[in-house]
Amino acid sequence: MSDCKFLCIDEGQDLHAVDYALLKSLFPKAVFNVFGDVNQVLHTECGVQNWEVETGINQRYDLTRNYR
Repeated sequence: MSDCKFLCIDEGQDLHAVDYALLKSLFPKAVFNVFGDVNQVLHTECGVQNWEVETGINQRYDLTRNYR
């Protein structure tokens, strides 16, 4: 399973930095596509405030329009 090329994570704001570290160690060659909204965190123990620092993800695309 470590040969996955892509990983898509929905509700990424509800994961912790350690969750991202574990996923990266399990899938070191995978490209991560993470979708989330920091304004919709489940509870105060969850949540990502700074994507680059807490997840190591340094490329981010912000959506400013609601497409629903």
